[in-house]
Amino acid sequence: MSKLFTSKSKNYELFLVLVPAIFSCLQLYYIQNIYLYFYILSETRSAKLVFLAVIPLLISEFLATKFWEASKYGWTNRVKAAFFARCVILFGAGLIFFWYPVKMKDSAGLIAPLIWRWVDVVRISWEASIFPASFFLIFILFFYYQFTVKRRLFRFVSTLFIPFVATVLLFSLLYFNPTSFFRTWNLKRPSEVESVFPKENSDFKNKFLPQGDFFPHDLYVEKNDAWAMFSNGPTFRSAKDEDKLSFLWINLKNLEFQAFLGGQIRRFYSECSDKFYFSPWHKSVLFEYAPGSKTFKNIDLPGEVAGEKVKELFSVYHDCQNKKVYVANNINPALFVLSSLDNKLEKSLSLVGKNGIRQGSHIFAVKRNPFRKTIILSMYPKYSLIELDEKTLAFKNKMGVIQHRCAYFDVVVSSDGKYLYAPAIFRKQIMKFNAETFELVKKIKSEPHCRKLVFSKDGRWLFAVSYLTGKVLIYDVESDSMLTSFYVTPRAETLYATDKYLYIAGAEGLFRISNEALNFMVQNNAKS
Repeated sequence: MSKLFTSKSKNYELFLVLVPAIFSCLQLYYIQNIYLYFYILSETRSAKLVFLAVIPLLISEFLATKFWEASKYGWTNRVKAAFFARCVILFGAGLIFFWYPVKMKDSAGLIAPLIWRWVDVVRISWEASIFPASFFLIFILFFYYQFTVKRRLFRFVSTLFIPFVATVLLFSLLYFNPTSFFRTWNLKRPSEVESVFPKENSDFKNKFLPQGDFFPHDLYVEKNDAWAMFSNGPTFRSAKDEDKLSFLWINLKNLEFQAFLGGQIRRFYSECSDKFYFSPWHKSVLFEYAPGSKTFKNIDLPGEVAGEKVKELFSVYHDCQNKKVYVANNINPALFVLSSLDNKLEKSLSLVGKNGIRQGSHIFAVKRNPFRKTIILSMYPKYSLIELDEKTLAFKNKMGVIQHRCAYFDVVVSSDGKYLYAPAIFRKQIMKFNAETFELVKKIKSEPHCRKLVFSKDGRWLFAVSYLTGKVLIYDVESDSMLTSFYVTPRAETLYATDKYLYIAGAEGLFRISNEALNFMVQNNAKS
C-alpha cells in the first residue's frame, strides 16, 4: 500500500484510501440534513434558499476534485469535464432534494415523504439479503480500490452509482422476491410453527397470486379459532389494477375461503367479530363485511377533503362499544367518523393546518385508547403520535417526529392503559411511552422494521414481528425484556393472538403456533 503514495505515514495512507468515500458521505449527509430542514423544520418556500443550499455541494466538489483528481493529473480537459459532470449531478440532486420538498410541502404527494426516509430504505435493503449484499460490497470495494484509489478515476461511479444500482436490485429482491434462495437459504422455521393456509398442494396460489407471494397487511382471527381473515395487496402497483387479491376470509376448520380481488386493503381493526370495515387504498369508499359473506357492502365516503381528493384510505378502526367507525385518509390527512348503526357519516376532520400539520402527511394507524376515551393516530412527518378526544376530536396530546427522529407503523395500548408501545419504522427499537403524557419511558431493542405489535390475551407477553427478518419476538411485559425469537416467513407484516394460538401472516401465507409451544420455547430459552 505504501508504494502507491509518496507519504510514508500509514495513517495518511489510510486517509488517502478513504478520501473519495469521505467526500461522498459528507455530501450525502449534507443533502439528508438540508432535506430534513426544508421538509420538516422550515416553513419557508423560498426558491432562493434552495439555490443557496446547493452552493456548498458545488464548493465541496471543487475541493474534492482539487484534492483528488487534480492533484495527480492537474486541471486537464478530462479532469475539468469530469468535474463539470459531477457538478451537474450534484446540482440536479440538490434541486430535487431541496426544491421538491419546498414545492410539495403543502400538497398531497407521496414522493416527498418517501425521499425523507431514503437512508433507511438503503440500509434495510442491504441488511435484508446478506448473501447478495456481500457480493455487491466486494465488487464495489474492488472497483473502488482498483480505479478510484489507485488511478483516481470514477469517484462517483464507485461511491454513488454502483451502490445505487446495487441498492435498487437488493430492494427489488426484498420486496418482489422475498422467498428467493438468496434471502432464505439460511432461514428455517421451528417445527412447532404450523402452516395454516394455503396448504402445499393447494392451487390457491396459482389462481389468486400470480406474483407468487402474499403482500399481507393486517390480520384478524375469531376468538375460538373458527376463521381468520387478512388484507393484502402490493404497494407498488397501479391504482387501476383490479385483478389482484386484496382480502381473504378463511374457514380454519375446513379451509374453505372467500377471496376478494381489487384495490389494496391496508390496516383494519375491530373490537368485535360480527361486523368488519375495510377501505381500499385508492378509492373513496368504505366496505362493510360480515365474516364468511361472499360480498362487501359499499359505503360512500367524501371524495374530497380540504380541497384535495381522498385517495389513500390507510387505516380503519371499528369501535364496537360506541358503535363508531374511524377511517384515516393518508397523504391528505383526515379522519372520518361513521355510525356503525346506520353507516352514516357523523364527522369529517381535516387535519391540515391543525397544529402545523400539512398536506402530504401520512397516517399509518388509527387506534383507540379505551382508558382515556381517545383516538390515537400514528403519523408523520410533523408528528409521530397525536391523541384526539373521541367525542370532540379535539387535540389532547401530540409528539413531534423530530423529538425522537422516527415515526411508528403501529401503536398499541397496554392492558392496564398506562403505556403505549410503538415500533420505530426501519429501526431496531420499540418505543414505550407514558400513555397520558407521551413521555418516553424506555427504548426496547428489537429486530429492524417491526410493523405490528399485539399483546397476548393474558397480557403477559408483547409480540412483535419484523418485516425485514421474518422473525417473531416475544417480550415480557413486566420487564420489557425479550424472552425469545424465531423465524416464521419472509415479509412478515402482521400477527394476531387468540387464547390458544399466535397467528402470523407473511409472504408464504398464514401460520400459527400454539401458546403451549410458545411457553416451551420461552422456558428453554431462559434455561439456555
